[in-house]
Amino acid sequence: MPDAPPFLAVATNGGMLRMIRNTRTGGGESGEEVWAFMPRAAMEAQKVLRANGTGMPHPYTVDGAPVTFIQDRNHDGSIVAADGDRVYLYVGMRRGGKNYYAFDVTDPMNPKLMWTISKTGDFAELGYTFSNPRVGLVDSANGRRPVVMFAGGYDLNKDQRGVLGSDDSEGNAIYIVDAETGQLVWKARRGSSGSGSIFEHPKLLDSIPSTLAVGDTDGDGTTDRFYVGDTGGNVWRGDIAGPDTSKWKLTLLASLGRHAPTAMGIVSDRRFFHRPDIVPSRDGNGLFDGVVIGSGNRPNPLDRGGMTVDFAFMLKDRRTGAGSGVDQAIDLAQLGDVTSNCLQSSSPCSVDLS
Repeated sequence: MPDAPPFLAVATNGGMLRMIRNTRTGGGESGEEVWAFMPRAAMEAQKVLRANGTGMPHPYTVDGAPVTFIQDRNHDGSIVAADGDRVYLYVGMRRGGKNYYAFDVTDPMNPKLMWTISKTGDFAELGYTFSNPRVGLVDSANGRRPVVMFAGGYDLNKDQRGVLGSDDSEGNAIYIVDAETGQLVWKARRGSSGSGSIFEHPKLLDSIPSTLAVGDTDGDGTTDRFYVGDTGGNVWRGDIAGPDTSKWKLTLLASLGRHAPTAMGIVSDRRFFHRPDIVPSRDGNGLFDGVVIGSGNRPNPLDRGGMTVDFAFMLKDRRTGAGSGVDQAIDLAQLGDVTSNCLQSSSPCSVDLS
């Protein structure tokens, strides 16, 4: 749509995804809502919202954050469908449900619903869709293809407070789907006999509400790596380089929660809800990809009834080559504790940061 003013997509707990015009073509301020979409999954909450009863808990509906895929083929700064340009928008429901929705908003005034993903078929492991979608390009037999990547989501089993977490029955998966059709490209789930486009790992026991941290580690323009933490305190690495999805894999980088061999019950029940950061770097021992991630229980931010000890972690993944990930299961006991800032103190420091 040439010379289109900026638009804002906002998901709301009133049950709608709203498209708002930011400014008019001439530059004047607008704020006009040009369209709204209400998923069927959000409709049953409307009666509760309308009643607005005293003491009635607020229902969650469209609770996710919209994400866009933008392709400006001729790099002229304008989105024109006739030029082959396209803009797709994706949103999940977070605590409002177990669905993802995709829209073609190349013409933001005339949106088209492209596809819907729900908890069925290839996505039977899907939990509450906490994980914000990530978009990117991956290799395929027919060249580069745009994909959407997201984790399996959240299992309300982990809402229990003051008790040691247990294995989840949903959300313990990772999905990569075609950005245009929503068809499954690859997924990882719990198990030990996966093949083809399905990878299985026996320690994938906990739901994954976090957004994936994705990266192009070899600079060829395609996504080849991701990292993510789960609600059991594990940090996972995904290798998705090359067109053969049977060679894509998920490996356990670190075990920092209840599954670790040195875990001490609820004290060690660390959970990851937020996207990690990837920091390519080097030290005296060579190259590494730093994975920075903080633990914490988002549904129980004050840790009421518990006594879990949380940390901010920086993990050094020295397997920097594409496809080189292996299970490492780094444990808390292997990490240097710099909480006391001994690296900058005058006292002798013996922390091993290798």
